[in-house]
Amino acid sequence: MDADEREVYNYLESYHGQYVSVKEICRRASTKKRFAKEPDWAREVLNRMKDQGLVESNMGGRYRLKDEHGEKEEHMSEDTAKIIEEGGQQGQTGITLDTEDED
Repeated sequence: MDADEREVYNYLESYHGQYVSVKEICRRASTKKRFAKEPDWAREVLNRMKDQGLVESNMGGRYRLKDEHGEKEEHMSEDTAKIIEEGGQQGQTGITLDTEDED
């Protein structure tokens, strides 16, 4: 990975799976001077990274880092992950509501 790819990668990493526009990446992934001199500098970099399988794009032309597992990254607490791992049955109260009308 070259320096430009590292800049883009580090910038996209801060978005935690959200898609970001090319213009925003060009503007904020490097310096203001670079954007003023080369406003579309990241387009070619993003295309290379897409070919390498590092990023993916949506229909709107926005980019995000590709998840290592090919799925959208989801954030959850350690407790929630543990409950899911153990079968998801813990934490249920067992309370049922009586929906019959009483006259």
